[in-house]
Amino acid sequence: MLMTHLRSFVVVGIAAALCCTTNTAAIAQAANDGLDIDQSILAASAISVEFALPIERPTLNWLIRHKMKYNRDDLVGKYLKGDVTSTKIYSNIYGEGTGYLLTKKGETEAHLKVFDYGFEYQLAAKNINKGIAKFVPMGGKSEKGMTMLDQGYTDFDYAGEVKGKWMVVYTPDEGKTAALKLLKDYIGEIPDQGKDFTVEYQGSLEKIEDGLFILNVNKYFRGVPLLDDYIQLSLDADKKLVGVSYFWDDRLAPGPPPPGDKQIVDAAFAINQAKLWVIQQSGGQAPHLTLMKIKLGYITMRNDYVTLMPVWLLACAWQHKVGADMDVEAPGLRKQKPQMKRFVEWLEKYDIYIAIEAISGLPTEL
Repeated sequence: MLMTHLRSFVVVGIAAALCCTTNTAAIAQAANDGLDIDQSILAASAISVEFALPIERPTLNWLIRHKMKYNRDDLVGKYLKGDVTSTKIYSNIYGEGTGYLLTKKGETEAHLKVFDYGFEYQLAAKNINKGIAKFVPMGGKSEKGMTMLDQGYTDFDYAGEVKGKWMVVYTPDEGKTAALKLLKDYIGEIPDQGKDFTVEYQGSLEKIEDGLFILNVNKYFRGVPLLDDYIQLSLDADKKLVGVSYFWDDRLAPGPPPPGDKQIVDAAFAINQAKLWVIQQSGGQAPHLTLMKIKLGYITMRNDYVTLMPVWLLACAWQHKVGADMDVEAPGLRKQKPQMKRFVEWLEKYDIYIAIEAISGLPTEL
């Protein structure tokens, strides 16, 4: 849903048992897996860190969410009006569900995906009046560059050649007002969940030509964002609803062990655990990654669907993306470690996202 939202991470397949452990035990376990790793290697290898790390260490626990209480027929009737077919679907975040497809004269008009923990509606692209943000060329040549799309318009270098301006049909504030009305019409009021929870309404324009307006309703537990428990609405240039993602539990509560309100591990320890994991996955030949971003957030325990757990999320880049000259055919990476081919190809093609569970300090699956 990460999407949208974090919601679309590259899967970096590791399944680790999630249990309470001490920092020393976590490092010892990693060292006992067949690699002779000392702290000097950890300090220099695998992941380079070139910016100040977060210092917050809030007291957190796991959270438990509940199945939605809604009538699926009523839900289909609200969003899809016409010839609807259905099929079974599956999400590794939300489990089994049902996909509903609205067609007209053999062409898809819209679809609805319904799970026990939420639903997603999307109008077909051919029925969406895009163009909230339009690029208006002004002629001439210019150097390559990028700027942020702001309210109204901003100078922008289009395709590195044509100078022009981004013009918008309506501002983010106007879009937010329209989206909040649609939120009330389609979803209803968002109830208070208690003193530990806060809610933020964030509106933005997609920073692409012919983009949409996006309203995110973000939920926080003690200041930490819940990345798999959220609401998102998208509107087109006519301020018409074209998409809804609703994965929002009004009854979230502290979950089973290992919680019990524990101070989380710090960001530096999480990075050391990520280094250990990367070294292990590369058979001792540490790939060279650069940490681009680290954040703290709640995600769903994979194949569990019920438990939300706090994790440190590390977004890393293969170093050649940030200027290093890296030989991906070097011994120990591909030629001498053919079993590593899939892992190395991921590193070449994608930014890598690694999750360290913030209470136990152990790597976990995304």
